[in-house]
Amino acid sequence: DKAMADVDKAIKLGPKYSNALVTKAEILIGMGDRKSALKCLQKAVKLGEGSDYVFELIDECNKY
Repeated sequence: DKAMADVDKAIKLGPKYSNALVTKAEILIGMGDRKSALKCLQKAVKLGEGSDYVFELIDECNKY
């Protein structure tokens, strides 16, 4: 999928770019892969991403 390839490229070029990790998590959630999405979101939080939206996504991942 092109979106996933693009976001993976962005993460590779800027591994500390938390927005790319959040975008990847959104794609993974859409694909039903909440476990992998949660890992991306946890990395984003460690990089300083602390928005309410990210924590809502984490809660969503933990529901399943």
